Amino acid sequence: VDPKSILCEFYKAGQCVKGFKCKFSHDLNVQRKGEKIDIYSDKRDQETMEDWDQATLEKVVESKGKEYQQNKPTDIRAKLKTSTPMTPELFMEWKKKKIAERDEGLAAQSAERAKNDRMSGRELFMSDASLFVDDAEAYEKYQREEESDAPENK
Repeated sequence: VDPKSILCEFYKAGQCVKGFKCKFSHDLNVQRKGEKIDIYSDKRDQETMEDWDQATLEKVVESKGKEYQQNKPTDIRAKLKTSTPMTPELFMEWKKKKIAERDEGLAAQSAERAKNDRMSGRELFMSDASLFVDDAEAYEKYQREEESDAPENK
């Protein structure tokens, strides 16, 4: 709610010292547009079925009947076309085809990532592990170099 649409209570009492800096309106013509909503009582009509005439009752029954007819699962299932029954052989054939499609998709995606130089370390290692073979003697060589440097420093 915009504060300027609410009259300043202090201005109304003649005690607002903020003047034009006040966030509320100082225009006496601005009053609350409507009453505050009473959340504790229901103002709606308390209409019951006893007050309805025959035509209204028939209309409600007809609309409820249509609603029920639309949600019948047997009609929905009947509209589906019959398909080939699932057998273990057909399932395994389908599964192999899906795995092949997935592998092709992953291969295409990794090729695209490799082309754009956006492969993660794990992807690089999985694609060509020979690039990351560590020298078995590298640690020993480093240690020997350190030992040989140590006496010279003293």
